[in-house]
Amino acid sequence: MENFRSYPGKILLFGEYTILDGSKALAIPYEEYQGSFKEGYDQRIESYFNWLKEQDLPLDKQKLDKYAKTLAFDSNIPEGYGVGSSGALVAATYDVCKAEDNLPSMETLAAMEGYFHEKSSGMDPMVSYYKKAYVFEDGKLTEIDFDENQLPYFSLYDSRSSRSTSKLVNLYKQKLLKDNFKDATEWMIELNNQIISDLSANLDIDSYQIQRLSKLQREWMEDFIPMDVREEWDKAYEEGISNFKLCGAGGGGFFLEFEMEE
Repeated sequence: MENFRSYPGKILLFGEYTILDGSKALAIPYEEYQGSFKEGYDQRIESYFNWLKEQDLPLDKQKLDKYAKTLAFDSNIPEGYGVGSSGALVAATYDVCKAEDNLPSMETLAAMEGYFHEKSSGMDPMVSYYKKAYVFEDGKLTEIDFDENQLPYFSLYDSRSSRSTSKLVNLYKQKLLKDNFKDATEWMIELNNQIISDLSANLDIDSYQIQRLSKLQREWMEDFIPMDVREEWDKAYEEGISNFKLCGAGGGGFFLEFEMEE
């Protein structure tokens, strides 16, 4: 029996949507969710591996052929929740099917994830493969020494519903056609970039910075927040408990909840 490595999910901490307008983004591995191959059969894996065989990628086609009908993916990463389920699968696939013993590039992993997403930056599988935090800026990834103690304590809030990222991205693009929404995104970009720059410089982030971003998202991105999450969002803020923000696409899946500091 072969031993297969396990790969973590990921959290996009900052930069959701504004990354489409050139802002920085920060993604970190999330070890509570993991995925790895196991011996078995899954028709979805067979379909994916067959698709990969048709692509011009540094993968071993004989391995893809061999494993297409003998592997299943054992994962507790929820799908459609924004925590990198496809990224972990892509990372695991490269590991078992690479043509040579080379480390993967962002471009290769992005192309491999193209099966699941129309367009991928490659950031999710990079985070999963290397188990490192990365800042995405100007099409490039830079590894940072991230320490979660630089932030107020945060956790994932489960909306108990999945989402369609492509539909939400299209909604965001439509909203950008309105001048007032465009102005709001500029403010969010400025905040995101400052927070990520401070984290990269090992500076602490306080609740006020998170609160400003939370308020902007609540006011301008209500369509990306389910009704019951809005209620919890508002209640937590009014009671001085926590600040909510999007975790990736919003619309469902997980949201981020940052504890308010006293």
